[in-house]
Amino acid sequence: MMADGGRWLGVQVVPRPWVAASLQPYGPATWRFDPISEVGYGFLWFTGRLLGHQVAWAWATAPGSLLVPDLGLAVATATSPQLADLAKQTKAVMALVGRMVKAAT
Repeated sequence: MMADGGRWLGVQVVPRPWVAASLQPYGPATWRFDPISEVGYGFLWFTGRLLGHQVAWAWATAPGSLLVPDLGLAVATATSPQLADLAKQTKAVMALVGRMVKAAT
């Protein structure tokens, strides 16, 4: 729904302007995970750029939902890594999404 501007099955369920505003960065984030660049924080979404595309993701213990709106791509993960494995898993998820974006463009 967020990757489609607030629409679900063709029905606008969240106002498009709110979706657009929530996926914009309003402040910087202090960490980086390749291949994401220009990392910032919006309204409950982290934001950045991936291979020239705007991306946004919600964070729990690992990237839970990652969006590439201009490709209509939404990725959901359902894992619960040990704290010691969190950085390794996050890097793996970001690399996988990078491969998906590269394949889609």
